[in-house]
Amino acid sequence: MGKFVSVSGSLICNDNQFDLIKKIISSYDNSRLTLSKEEINLYNSGWLFNHNEFNWSRYIFYGGDIKESGVDYIKSQVNEIITKLKLLDSEEDREIEGIFYFNPEDNDKYLIWKLGSSIQEFII
Repeated sequence: MGKFVSVSGSLICNDNQFDLIKKIISSYDNSRLTLSKEEINLYNSGWLFNHNEFNWSRYIFYGGDIKESGVDYIKSQVNEIITKLKLLDSEEDREIEGIFYFNPEDNDKYLIWKLGSSIQEFII
């Protein structure tokens, strides 16, 4: 059965970034990883997009208990988001805020990702 990891996180973005991030997630190329189509669909269902504008920020959330083998998939999606945002014209559009928590079921090495212009990784 394998080990599971509880993954939760959020991205704080602007209107220009929101649609691009949604597109990146829905069309993400999994060729570098060995996940089945069913696993990809399952893990992608953890993404939640708040389509209602709320003042000046848009929020995208992730939450799910996934197999340890799926953690690299979520991490690579987040890396892809940061990489593609850096290619945008506006400085405001190139940066994103967010945080992700990776909590293994055996509570071994709790991992936190703090997102900005890069990913800062903390192991607790």
